[in-house]
Amino acid sequence: MQAYERLALFLERMQPSNLLLRVQKPNMKSSTLHAVLLKTIRSEYDHNMSCTGLCFGYVWKLINQAKDQLIRTINQNVTSVSPDSDATELGKLIIEASLEQQKWFIDEALSLLKEELRKNY
Repeated sequence: MQAYERLALFLERMQPSNLLLRVQKPNMKSSTLHAVLLKTIRSEYDHNMSCTGLCFGYVWKLINQAKDQLIRTINQNVTSVSPDSDATELGKLIIEASLEQQKWFIDEALSLLKEELRKNY
């Protein structure tokens, strides 16, 4: 059960709005935000890797897809702003892009995790 809780927390923390609230600082530049976002995602992912054996393969696959989609979204949007621009420009683009996604894997993985938790506990 703790594994499911940790993975659910990871996914909640990876929601773009939650992630940006935690890492974005006043007067931060877009290039710095980009680097900090990627470092934070990878760090939190590595921290939660120990849970992989405790949940079903499909759930873990979906979590990996969610992480990869988030990184892809960040990397695609960083090219639309100047590296010296205010980080809020990049943050806004990331949030807008995540809302426009037809299929946002973070939401899907979180929903599946909750369903698995209800079935198994």
